[in-house]
Amino acid sequence: MKILFVSNWSASHGIAHATVGPLLDLLQKNTIVKEIIYCSVEPSVVPASRKGKVHHMPIPRGNSRGLVLNLKCALAIRKLIAVNHVDLIWCKGSTAGAIGAIVSLITRIPFLVDSFEPHAEYMTEAGLWKKVGLKYKVQVTLERMIRRNAIGLLPVSHAYERELQKGGVSPERIFVVPCIVNKDLFRFDENERESMRLKLGVPDDGVVGVYVGKYGGLYYEEEAFALYKAAFKYWKEKFFLLIITENDNEEIQRWVGGYEMPMDRILVTTAAHSAIPAYLNAADFAFSTIKSNPAMAYCSPIKHGEYWACGLPILSTLQYGDDAEIIANRDGGVLVNIPSSDNKAAFSKIAKMLETKPREHFSFLAEQFRNVGVLESAVKFVLSLPEL
Repeated sequence: MKILFVSNWSASHGIAHATVGPLLDLLQKNTIVKEIIYCSVEPSVVPASRKGKVHHMPIPRGNSRGLVLNLKCALAIRKLIAVNHVDLIWCKGSTAGAIGAIVSLITRIPFLVDSFEPHAEYMTEAGLWKKVGLKYKVQVTLERMIRRNAIGLLPVSHAYERELQKGGVSPERIFVVPCIVNKDLFRFDENERESMRLKLGVPDDGVVGVYVGKYGGLYYEEEAFALYKAAFKYWKEKFFLLIITENDNEEIQRWVGGYEMPMDRILVTTAAHSAIPAYLNAADFAFSTIKSNPAMAYCSPIKHGEYWACGLPILSTLQYGDDAEIIANRDGGVLVNIPSSDNKAAFSKIAKMLETKPREHFSFLAEQFRNVGVLESAVKFVLSLPEL
C-alpha cells in the first residue's frame, strides 16, 4: 500500500513533531505500507527528502491562504498522484481534510481525515470568522463533504464522536484518537527538576506555574495574564511563572507590564519541542487557557497530555469536553471560569493537590488517556477498512 499523507503544519513545527512524527513512525513499521508520500505545507521552499519509507515532498505556501492555498495544495497533490500509484490519502486535521476531499473527488482515491474537528465552528465561536463570510461557508461545505465521503474519520474526542453519529455518520467509520503523548520524552525526572529550578533560581518552597503555547485565536490573551496575576496574588513571593511561547516577546512584556507582575520571577522563552519537558519538570502545575466555547468540547489539546505525563495538575479554562471531564472527575486538575473576579478557590484546590497528589497520579492519566497504544489501534482500524 502506498499512502499520500497530507498535513497543513510545517514539518518543523512542534505540533508536527508531537502528532505527525509518531504516526509516520508507526505507519512505516507496518508491513502492509510500502511507501508514504508526506506532503507538509511549508512557509518557504524546503527540499524534498527521504527517510525509510517516508518520502517528504513539501509544498511551499508562498503568499497563498485559505481557499487559494487549498486549491494550490490540491493541484500539487494531484500532480504527485499522476506519477505515483496511491492507494489512500491520509489527511491530518480538518483543513488538510478539505484538501483531501477535493483531491479525492477528482481522482476517486479513498481518503480519511485524522484529527477531524469542526474547524469552522472553532473559528466562528472564537470570533475569527463570521458565519456569513466566505471562509466559514467554504470550510463548512468541505467538512460536510468530508463527513459524507471519507472512508474513515478519526476525531480526537468522544464528544465529537457522539456528534458525528447524531449527524448520521456510521459508527463503523469512526475511531477516536486523542492527541497522544511521547512518554519517553515527556516524563517526570527529579534530577532534571532540581537542575532546572537551580538554573532558574527557584527556591525549594517556590511554586512554579507553567504555560506552553500561544495566545490569541482559540486561546485567551489578556484573560490569561489576569489569571497569572491572580496566582502571584495567591502565592505571593513564592510564585514563579514560566511562559513557553512563539508569540512576540514585546507583546508578552506589554501584558506582563500591564498587570504589574514581577519580571524577576517570570521567564518568557521559546523552546524546541524536545526541550519542553525540562521546563515542565521544573514546574508544579500548568495553565491551559483555551477559550471556553461550546465547540471546543471536541478538541484534544496536545499540551494536556504532555502536562499530565510530566506529573502536573492542570488549571484549565476549558469547561467542555473529554478533558474537562477528566479534570473534574479524575482529579486531573482544576477548572476555572473566565472571566472571574476571584480565583482564590481554584488556586486553593491546586495547592491542596500539590500537597496530597503525587506526580505519578497525573502521569497515570497520560498513560490512561493519551497512550500511544490508541494510535496503534487506529492504524490497524484504518488499514482494515473494507474500501482498502
